[in-house]
Amino acid sequence: MEVDVGENDVFGCEQRDDMVVRLYVGGLGSTVKPEELQRRFEQFGRVECVEVVKKKFHEDVTVGDCRGFAYINLKVFRDADIERCISTLNYCRWKGRELRVARAKPHFSSWAVHESKV
Repeated sequence: MEVDVGENDVFGCEQRDDMVVRLYVGGLGSTVKPEELQRRFEQFGRVECVEVVKKKFHEDVTVGDCRGFAYINLKVFRDADIERCISTLNYCRWKGRELRVARAKPHFSSWAVHESKV
């Protein structure tokens, strides 16, 4: 299976630079909605973007089921806020499943651009 970012459920994904941390959230059920994740994470900061990654069976056919993970852009005021979010939600049970929450790794294309400038 491949990830098709263009067809995923996305909530408010605009680019912002200041104090926004991108989180990886794993262990999600197949029916999770972006709005549910927004409500779960908004106690820790302003949710700027929720991207629920969907299953893709063929290059042009995406189904509505979540692949079990999502990315969230969370705007926080202090680094301690993001650490509190991760320590509170990582390994917690939500909707009958155990969440995995961590800072997202940089996207390969962003990393490649950065490395080419070094």
